[in-house]
Amino acid sequence: MSGLTVRTRVEYFPSELTTVTADLRRRVEDASTEVVAGYLATDFSLQADHELRRNVILTARLALGQDDFEAVDRDDRRLGLTLSGVYLLNRRVGLRLSYAHLQLDSSGRSAVQGYTVNRIILGTVVQF
Repeated sequence: MSGLTVRTRVEYFPSELTTVTADLRRRVEDASTEVVAGYLATDFSLQADHELRRNVILTARLALGQDDFEAVDRDDRRLGLTLSGVYLLNRRVGLRLSYAHLQLDSSGRSAVQGYTVNRIILGTVVQF
C-alpha cells in the first residue's frame, strides 16, 4: 500500500459561543479480510458546537468517508450524522443525549452488504 497520510484540523470561532471544526484525515488501515492487507481511508467531518446557555451545549456533526481497497474491486462510502446535547449539572457532571446515524454503501465485485445504524444514547458526562 502506498499513499499520502494527512491529518488536518481547522477551528473557526464565529462567536464566543460557537465553534466550527473541520477535520480531514487520510491513512492506511488494516483490512479485516484475508484477501486484502489494507485500504486507504479518507475521512472528512464538519462539526458545530454551540453553548446555548452556560450549562447547555449543542453539537451537530456531519462526517463523510471513503475506503479504497488495494488489489480488489471494492470501494466503501460512509455517511455519518450526529446530533447531541449536554446539560451540565455542575462543573464536573452532566447528562448527554445524542442521536447518531451511520450509513455504509459498498460497491465493486468484492463489495460487502451495506447497512444503516441509528442510535440514541443517554449517558452521564464526568469531566475533570
